[in-house]
Amino acid sequence: MKHVSCGKKLLDSGLITKQKYYKLSSSIKNTVSPYVKQGFINRQLVETSQVIKLVANILGTKYQNDDTEIIEVKAHLNSEIRKTFEFYKLRELNDYHHGFDAYLTTLVGGYLYNRYPKLRSYFVYGDHKRLDKAQLSELKNFNFLHGLTNPKSGSDGLITASGSQQVVLDRNETIKRLNKIYRYKYMLISREVFTKQGQFYNETIYPAKPNTAKMIPLKDNKPSEVYGGYSSSNVSKIALIKEKNTDNYQFIGIPIRSIAKLKQAKANSKTVYQTELNRVIKSVLASQKTKKQKEFEVILDNVKYNQVVVDQGEKYYLGSPYYKKNAKQLVISPESVKILADKATADLPEQEAHNKLMTVYQEIVDVLNKHFALYDINNVRKKLNDGLIKFSQLPNYDETSKIDLIFLSQLRLSMLLL
Repeated sequence: MKHVSCGKKLLDSGLITKQKYYKLSSSIKNTVSPYVKQGFINRQLVETSQVIKLVANILGTKYQNDDTEIIEVKAHLNSEIRKTFEFYKLRELNDYHHGFDAYLTTLVGGYLYNRYPKLRSYFVYGDHKRLDKAQLSELKNFNFLHGLTNPKSGSDGLITASGSQQVVLDRNETIKRLNKIYRYKYMLISREVFTKQGQFYNETIYPAKPNTAKMIPLKDNKPSEVYGGYSSSNVSKIALIKEKNTDNYQFIGIPIRSIAKLKQAKANSKTVYQTELNRVIKSVLASQKTKKQKEFEVILDNVKYNQVVVDQGEKYYLGSPYYKKNAKQLVISPESVKILADKATADLPEQEAHNKLMTVYQEIVDVLNKHFALYDINNVRKKLNDGLIKFSQLPNYDETSKIDLIFLSQLRLSMLLL
């Protein structure tokens, strides 16, 4: 074989070791030892990530009495499916790749479990039985996804379990289902909500100046007009209030420095708590530049950061009492994703690649114009529309990275900062 003769030359020249030459010249069917085969299987199937092992341990303990088996799937197996069927991953585009990876993990885990029952000990948590030499000698192929990714020519698509005729998967139907899921325009996305603790104020102390009465004093006996003070309090959580006799609602930040007193008041009685909460909110409103003190009622007293809000068709996360973070996901066509992944332009002539990138830009802008009214804040949507001409004048590539991904990363950043 050509690779064997080439390997001999490399060995004679001292460019590879004897062990490497042995692996290159060995036939899996006849000369690969059970020990080496064991190594092949381990590299392909045995999960080594300590995080995955920890999660498997936790799940194994939780479901130890439920006749449940925990299957560990190596990440490269998901990547192999993605590469084979052109399911490109762009982390800068949206968060859907997490959901699709989770589905691939479930698919691959079930496939391995049913297709290779004798190999379950390599990927099922807590199963320590290993193949003996006789069983290892029967293994001829170490690409365990070949039934999915590289089936034999003329195959009907029905994949059977190793050593039996039991059908475990219909390849054609599976590919159809994967393509459908990959094109989903809506998936449920969850983010952790939280409150903040720690410093009462930002560390910067500002000097006393005229009209600094709104600053927070360093201490009760040190007025800010004389000693300076802090510009603002750090916010622990958020309250939602409604202005009386109107339909106006407002989010108000509850300072960290007020939380201890609120907890004490709540332990005393509900009435005392409501009184203290109203006092805190009034002090926050007084610090704002409003001409008139508002009469209000408290609707919610414990709204957390990253809470999802839908307001007049706009969907966003609360980044603070004042800042909205986009909660919609940008979805574009698989063809455009392929272009952005640089799988459709790398070998094209300059002008043709340019035209494809312009098409992607236009598609993104069209989606924003139709579904993302939130980006009228700070004129983001207008700037992206106006930027079409400037974008058309850019080269396809700069010296360090691809312009299309730079654009997408900046777009993604602007979406998150709103």
